[in-house]
Amino acid sequence: MLNHDSAKEIIFNSIDAINLQLPSNKRIIKHQDTVLVGDHCDIDSLSLINLIVEVEENLNIVVGKRVSILEEGLMSDDYDTFSTISELADWIVAAI
Repeated sequence: MLNHDSAKEIIFNSIDAINLQLPSNKRIIKHQDTVLVGDHCDIDSLSLINLIVEVEENLNIVVGKRVSILEEGLMSDDYDTFSTISELADWIVAAI
């Protein structure tokens, strides 16, 4: 069973992978309150999509279940599903 801390660790590991591809001034900050979408977000849309895809792939490896964060989370009618890393971790736990 995946808990909040485990989901956050998967997100942080995914951030590490994405940050390797980004210039130092564009790297995603690994903190639970980092804003991923919405107001005060410093992450460009391509980096966000890459991060979400990386998280989805890592979840599939760790949990053995496909979770579509893009379709069920970001692209849902309920757009404010999550905006921070902590809220994404909560969303993942609920989705699993």
